[in-house]
Amino acid sequence: MLKERGARLVVEFLKRGTLAALGAFIPSAQPAIILAILFAAYGTEVQTAVGLSATFVGVGLVSSAGFAIHAVFAFTGRSLDDRESYLREVSVEFRLAAVAAGLTLLGAVVVGVVVSLSLADSGELFRNYWFASLTSLILLPFSATLSGIFQAQNRDGENLVLTLAAAGVLVFAAAGLAFTNVSPQVFVVGLGMTSSAVSVANVLYRTRRVTPIYSFTLRQLTFGWVLDGAFIRSALRALPGRVRGALDGVILMTVFSVAATIAARNSAADGAIVLAVVAILRMIVIPLKQYGLVGGRLIRQRSKSNAEKNRLLWRLIAVTSVCLLVCSVVLVGLGAFTPYLGAIPTVVIAAMAFQLLLEPITGFALGAQKVLDSPGFGLGSLAVISVGLTLPALFLISFWGEATAEAVWLTVVSARFIYFLVLLARVVHPYRPLQISGTT
Repeated sequence: MLKERGARLVVEFLKRGTLAALGAFIPSAQPAIILAILFAAYGTEVQTAVGLSATFVGVGLVSSAGFAIHAVFAFTGRSLDDRESYLREVSVEFRLAAVAAGLTLLGAVVVGVVVSLSLADSGELFRNYWFASLTSLILLPFSATLSGIFQAQNRDGENLVLTLAAAGVLVFAAAGLAFTNVSPQVFVVGLGMTSSAVSVANVLYRTRRVTPIYSFTLRQLTFGWVLDGAFIRSALRALPGRVRGALDGVILMTVFSVAATIAARNSAADGAIVLAVVAILRMIVIPLKQYGLVGGRLIRQRSKSNAEKNRLLWRLIAVTSVCLLVCSVVLVGLGAFTPYLGAIPTVVIAAMAFQLLLEPITGFALGAQKVLDSPGFGLGSLAVISVGLTLPALFLISFWGEATAEAVWLTVVSARFIYFLVLLARVVHPYRPLQISGTT
């Protein structure tokens, strides 16, 4: 009986988890595919410019996830009978997204200027691509809010189709520009403008389709927010709460962005290698958290005691471990036999494979424990390790002039291993507090 229940849990976990992870996998896979196209068509300077931009956009993408989560919570089961009341509630969410977009614009301008000045080989290409695609970054809070409303209305299929269509347009645009052999400057500007245009079209379409019954204009949903000082002040107080649920992803992507920037300052070739590594691992690490959240919900629904929760969690960790072991073997094989991964040094490929073996705990179990234990599970230890160890170590090797791709990624993986050991202690004894995690 227990074995049968466990088997049903695994099947349902894989089915629901895969559907949830697809939404995270598609935008994570898009940069990896585009970088593969660039590897075949252009030099490392273009790869670094586009890849580094995508990594910084990843920070914004993860940060905006809180808007989607809040929209799902606010609009699930919400009656559509009263159009004016519905418009008022959606308008509040959009005005908050507009304040976040304004802050994003300020931060993006600073990042664009500082990073472009710090890159000797690809600074101009980065600057041109970054500002050409800036609109897509600014619109992330709106996109996330609309995605959450769609989820609340059980329109996950439509969400997935729109995400896939947007990624497809960008991949085909990159392939088309590369095929016509345009100059690097034309390529980055063309791809950046395409990214902005796709984001605008996506937000406008979703806005018109924000409910199956009503259609609203962007003007109706945001009108007056600039002049409403009281709302802006309240929005600034509310924004940290929206980001808090995604802080672990924000910290991880920030570490990736800093690592890639430091490697790119060493040389465009080192930057291109680290960015390829980040793009490949993002395809696995980011969706893996969705599997964890789904697994945590299923375990919580099916278990009646802490002991049973722990037993079911370890069953799903075992399933995840087998899958990631296969991914590690495939990665090593592709590194030996494909030109794109073959360009990555062997020691970095080995470090990537080793990191995948850590992710059943640092990725899947972390996500599951956010449902089973608390939303802040493991956040304190991640912040301490990242800010107190990983980033200082990266800055140190940069100061020494040793920021090669190998040194940078071995530093990142070493810190990830320390985080793995901390989380493993928490998972083995999930209901005994460990002070380093910063949670109760």
